[in-house]
Amino acid sequence: MEERFKMYTNMGLPRHPQNTTAGSEAECESICQKNCSCTAYAYTNYCSIWVGELFDLKQLGKDDINGSTIYVRLTPSEFPNIQDNSHHLSGKLKVIIPSIAVAAAALIACAIFCICFKRMRTALKTTEHAVEAMDQVIDEDTDENGGIGVQFFTLQSILEATNNFSNANKLGKGGFGPVYKVINQLFRISLAS
Repeated sequence: MEERFKMYTNMGLPRHPQNTTAGSEAECESICQKNCSCTAYAYTNYCSIWVGELFDLKQLGKDDINGSTIYVRLTPSEFPNIQDNSHHLSGKLKVIIPSIAVAAAALIACAIFCICFKRMRTALKTTEHAVEAMDQVIDEDTDENGGIGVQFFTLQSILEATNNFSNANKLGKGGFGPVYKVINQLFRISLAS
């Protein structure tokens, strides 16, 4: 950031000015600004600049009418009313960008949690319905002795009924393997009951 000038009014001007030709106060400021050794300028009817230290610069009293206005060059760090907006903006961005990132991450995490929670509740409800349905089927199939009413057969009785799983008794294939017809009359009766 470039250096600026601070105005001081009703001042007794310092010793050893360098008088230059300038048609306006703006020209006088430009002359001082172009000279990196210029520390101050004043413009009355002519332009005065000071190079180096300002000797005998003093504030005059309120009643003194001989005071002049002088502009003293200050660096940005010395000029309290002017801030470098680029540093101020980058400081704000250093706070805003992480805040937005944290908020976005929290929002995404909440959305993922909600989706997972909803899926879990749906799966749990489906499982509960399946268990209730199975309980109902078991309750309907349960006999008076507490069994579930399913016929059990020994391997020997199945071998006799299918003639040792003979190909002559094979009807086809099902989802769990080959299907055989039963040849034993007793086996059919026990199946039907």
